[in-house]
Amino acid sequence: PEAPGSGRTWDYRYCWLRDAYYALEAFRLLGHFEERESFIRFLLNTVGGESYADIAQKLDLPIGTVMSRLHRAKATMRDKLAEENVSKS
Repeated sequence: PEAPGSGRTWDYRYCWLRDAYYALEAFRLLGHFEERESFIRFLLNTVGGESYADIAQKLDLPIGTVMSRLHRAKATMRDKLAEENVSKS
């Protein structure tokens, strides 16, 4: 959170995931598909190679929290990509 009592509830440890989605969507809308694929590979190499325990330790979070948040993020990304594929058909 930003500050006690501020009313903001952003968890900045996960903003990169939201921003990555917006970057991927921008690449798609601009028609920069090669750059988009490169960025996807970069993301997978960056976050895909670490264990849940490693991520939990780095973020100082319980491993269950890391597992559930990453599961939710992957499901959201999968749904968005499926929607995109349907809209192209």
